[in-house]
Amino acid sequence: MKHDAIGMWTNEEDTFLLRLVDRHGTSWRMISKSFPTRSASSMRNRYQRILNGLKRTGTNRCHKCGMI
Repeated sequence: MKHDAIGMWTNEEDTFLLRLVDRHGTSWRMISKSFPTRSASSMRNRYQRILNGLKRTGTNRCHKCGMI
C-alpha cells in the first residue's frame, strides 16, 4: 500500500518529479508509476508546493534543485 511508506520528499524525488512533468505534463496517474511509494494526489500536491515556492521566490527555478 502506498501510504505505508510516506515520508519527506527528497531533492532527488523533487528533481525527478519536475522532469516527469516536463515530459508527460500533469498526467499524475502515468507519473505515479515511476513513484511506487507515492500516490498520484501526493505528487500533484508536491508539484503545487514547488510551484508556489517558485512564485514566492520570484524566480523561474526551483530553489532546491535549480531546475526550471
